[in-house]
Amino acid sequence: EEERKRELHQQTMQAQFETEQYEDRAAQVQQIESDILEINEIFRDLGALVHEQGALVDNIEEHIETGHHQVEEGNRQLSKAAFYQKKARKKMCCLVIILLVVAVALFLIIYFSVKKK
Repeated sequence: EEERKRELHQQTMQAQFETEQYEDRAAQVQQIESDILEINEIFRDLGALVHEQGALVDNIEEHIETGHHQVEEGNRQLSKAAFYQKKARKKMCCLVIILLVVAVALFLIIYFSVKKK
């Protein structure tokens, strides 16, 4: 009978040990499940952030392209302005020369008409 008690006690201890191991494994499985759910939530948040930032990047890209086109247009307008300014400078020089010739001619006409009298 003593041996039977010892055997029963051993079986009880073995069952308790196995129960504890089972409970530990169940707790670990629950922790893994909780961690997986957290990771899933993190990936969802990350996906939302990537989507939002994608829209921002597209917006920035659009602004850069618009800025690039505006700079090109500005360069064309500056080239035109330089051309017109050069052309205007030539016209101004011609006009000054013509005015000087007219002024000299008037001066000479007046000078000789006064000298004759």
